[in-house]
Amino acid sequence: DMMDSIGNSFPEFVKNINLLHHKLGNVMPEMRMPIFEVSNEDGNTFHLHYKSERNGLAPMVIGLVRGLGKRFNLICEVEQIESKSAGQDHDIFKVSWQTL
Repeated sequence: DMMDSIGNSFPEFVKNINLLHHKLGNVMPEMRMPIFEVSNEDGNTFHLHYKSERNGLAPMVIGLVRGLGKRFNLICEVEQIESKSAGQDHDIFKVSWQTL
């Protein structure tokens, strides 16, 4: 039910992931939730910024985004274009999608 409440489309859902994390944080206050931000929207493409206190989770983000695409009957391509592990402030992914 929580997942159904935050977005009816792939871009809307991704933009509202922080809302889902906020709801989960109310149930599990000890969790350290990451922050997601969307920028550079252009048609079926955007940049997804991933900010977390924890390191090494970029591969999980890629899987998460691809899985969300499947939820909306889309094929998602995810390319990491900035990396926290390479010294950047946070991870950034270029996300694009097309309908199955």
